Amino acid sequence: MKKNILKFLSTLTILCIGLNLTSCSDDDKGENTGTERLLIGKWQPVSVSGQPVNNSNNLFYPLRDDIIEFSADKTVTYDEGRIYYYSDEPDPNTKSTWSFRVEEFANEQIQVLNIAGKGVLFFREDFFIISVTDTKLVINNGFEYEFKRIK
Repeated sequence: MKKNILKFLSTLTILCIGLNLTSCSDDDKGENTGTERLLIGKWQPVSVSGQPVNNSNNLFYPLRDDIIEFSADKTVTYDEGRIYYYSDEPDPNTKSTWSFRVEEFANEQIQVLNIAGKGVLFFREDFFIISVTDTKLVINNGFEYEFKRIK
C-alpha cells in the first residue's frame, strides 16, 4: 500500500514539475473554448477523492454546502455556505480569477484550470481537469474533487 502511494506521489510530482517547465501557448484570442464554456456556472462539491462530502464522518464534510462559481468574465467566487472551512466569514466582495490552458506533457494534452487570487482560499492553484460536462466537473490537484452543476 505504501509503495503504491509513494509511486503515485512521485508520478504526480514529476507531472507537476513538467507542467511548470512547459511554456504556455500564445493562442488566447479572448474567446472561450468549449471547455471554458462548460466551466462557466455554479458548482457544488459532491466528493473528494471518492469520499462523499455529505458524510458527517468525512474530513471534507464542511464542503457540503459550498458553491464555486466561474463567470464568463474570468472571475471566480467561492461561497463557503454556513460552515467556514478556513475563515470566520469570507469577504463577499473579494473575487479571484480563473484561467484555462492546455499543456503538453509526454505527448499528452492536459487541460489545466488555474484559480488565482485571495477570494478562493481553498481552491487556489492549478488543477488538472479530469472531465467536465454540462452536469459534472472533476478536477485534481493531488485530491480529486467532483462537483455537480447547480446553475
